[in-house]
Amino acid sequence: MFNNTLIASKQALNAVVILFASFIISACSSAPEKQLKERWIITSIAGQAVLKQHTPWVEFDTNFDTQEGHIKGHSGCNRFFARYKLKEGEIAFSPIGSTRKACPGPEMKQESALFKLLTTTMTLQSEGDIQLSFFYNEQAVLELEKEPIFTTPEPEEHKAD
Repeated sequence: MFNNTLIASKQALNAVVILFASFIISACSSAPEKQLKERWIITSIAGQAVLKQHTPWVEFDTNFDTQEGHIKGHSGCNRFFARYKLKEGEIAFSPIGSTRKACPGPEMKQESALFKLLTTTMTLQSEGDIQLSFFYNEQAVLELEKEPIFTTPEPEEHKAD
């Protein structure tokens, strides 16, 4: 009786290990659109590095069942928002809404370039889970990096010995 229970426990443990391993493998090989639910820092727009004093960013909110979602962000000058649809590795945006603050020339030029790109259908490609690239006519036109998550160190008195 004890031997049968031990064998059943080992089989159950093996099944859990296999299930967990398959979950990890599928998470690591996920499509780029599965990684969108993060804040992304825009590092390059139309091949030009972004202005560092007003770093643009975007956040995606995706419904993976319908492959549709919302985007919101900051262009370096104004806040913006739109809807988007994902289909077979491509992303297409609805018309963009934004605030209408006037900014110095370089910030406005950066914003215009970004908003122009967001009117085109682009191919989405990921490099690991920390970089996203958007391509138009096989050329990278928008590059993003996942926003770093900063943690506060645990106070000395709370650390386990």
